[in-house]
Amino acid sequence: MGYGGKLNSPPHISLVQFKLDIQREGILLTELNRIVSSQPKFITKTLGIDGFENNRLISISIAPEPLVMLHALLTSTLCKVVRVAHLKVKKLSYPHITIGHVPVEEDFISSYAKFQNMEFAKGFEVDRITLLVESESSKRKWDKLKCFYLRDKS
Repeated sequence: MGYGGKLNSPPHISLVQFKLDIQREGILLTELNRIVSSQPKFITKTLGIDGFENNRLISISIAPEPLVMLHALLTSTLCKVVRVAHLKVKKLSYPHITIGHVPVEEDFISSYAKFQNMEFAKGFEVDRITLLVESESSKRKWDKLKCFYLRDKS
């Protein structure tokens, strides 16, 4: 989850993007902790290698099913309780983890061609949600603000 952006960030799956008045940060952190700590850890699956030609990103596709409920909870809370500004509320339709940015279009095309038909399916446990914030030192760079841990399964 992040305040926005795609490059210069730790590996992540974006669930919600928004801008927040800094005065509401305490409410945000309290609510995110409440929501996330009440949800159990879960397994999600990779679906394969994909790419975004318009911005020349190569990514790992992630199955959306386990993330949809968490996305809905976060979006609802951000709208009603935290009242964030500029919330990009959209359906979680294509979760992915970016693994590379290829600046030159020809290089992207040849790199993606090598990966696009490669089988890559693996399950992994999701045990935390990390809030990313735009770096004060550089635009389009994202730093970890805080991790919120999902509860162990009962």
